[in-house]
Amino acid sequence: MNTIKAVKKTCLKKSVAQASQLSDKQKVAVPVGKTYQVLNHTPAEQGHYKVELNYDAGTWYIWSGHWQVPWEDHTEQPETTEAKFFTAENLKAIMPQASNSDIATYVEPLNKVLHDFNLATTARACAFIAQIAHESGSLRYKEEIASGAAYEGRRDLGNTQPGDGKRFKGRGLIQLTGRANYRQCAKALGKPLENNPELVIKDPYTNAAVAGWYWQSRNINQAADQGDFQKVTRLINGGLNGYADRCQFWERAKKVLSSGGTTSVPSTFKSINWNNFQSKVSKYFSVGEVTHCDCRRIPTDDTIKQNIFTLAQELDKVREAWGGPIKVNSWYRPPAVNRAVGGASNSQHLYGKAADILPLQGNIYKFQDWLDKTAWKNKALGYGANKGFVHLDLRPGHIRWNY
Repeated sequence: MNTIKAVKKTCLKKSVAQASQLSDKQKVAVPVGKTYQVLNHTPAEQGHYKVELNYDAGTWYIWSGHWQVPWEDHTEQPETTEAKFFTAENLKAIMPQASNSDIATYVEPLNKVLHDFNLATTARACAFIAQIAHESGSLRYKEEIASGAAYEGRRDLGNTQPGDGKRFKGRGLIQLTGRANYRQCAKALGKPLENNPELVIKDPYTNAAVAGWYWQSRNINQAADQGDFQKVTRLINGGLNGYADRCQFWERAKKVLSSGGTTSVPSTFKSINWNNFQSKVSKYFSVGEVTHCDCRRIPTDDTIKQNIFTLAQELDKVREAWGGPIKVNSWYRPPAVNRAVGGASNSQHLYGKAADILPLQGNIYKFQDWLDKTAWKNKALGYGANKGFVHLDLRPGHIRWNY
């Protein structure tokens, strides 16, 4: 019998959807270190496993990145640390008015929040830090300056008891306000914030994680991925207050974080920093897109790196011919990851030769048809538009199949 252990705050879920999109009845919060005995397990979609737990604890889905699972073979990839998006230097470049002490305090918590709340892509990190910079006054304000008395009796915020207005005033780098929001965030973070709301400002990680929870709970990643910063701002603010200031932070973040601070396109796979998710592998694609910002997927074999580099050049041509941005659903998958997602044993993803993609502009069925007849007509293509992607790989010839 296998035992699984939570290595991050996570959830047992009734489906493979993000926990923030599930109701309380469809998930159970799990703290770090919690263990369960597993009677049976099977691979599921999007890096999940379906697990039957012992002692009649039910059948659930877990995301493998948050659990220590004994049946995965981790020997094929060396252990690596999570890639760092933020440094003291680049945070100062994004927020010139931030104090050195605040930057030193928050640089590591912010990096951890990016990974804990599925924000570890350049587009998401840029939008997130820009909003935080504005909302917190460049990390200066960790809680609302006002007393919170104005929120007294606000039932829409869950403030139903005397003193709730001041007790649950705004706190966090994106301010958490009202008893109801404190309660929801407490469940997600596994911290007693409703009973002790000042914990938010006592711990820098919690202060930053509140912002990550707020972002994830409102599904702001979709707007960030599309580059729709106006929509991102509306989801944060409810309107466009301070939009010009937010945009200045956003533009600085994009300049600083793009390709690790440079805009150079690599000439060979050897000039790519494979341990930096922001590094470019081609004109339009990054290491983060190749690896799904998953450290287990960082390639170490030179042949695989060359395959990835070659495919990236071809996808650049697709992107330019289509005339719009391309989203990567899946690219390189080492053996353990490929098994975890239910990939075929001979999948071209294993060698960095395949990518599942979709257009961010235009109809995916038209995109698939265009690839089939024009841009990819002499290489392998899998018809997956009905499932939200098109599979492309480098094998020559008119190879076709359905998903």
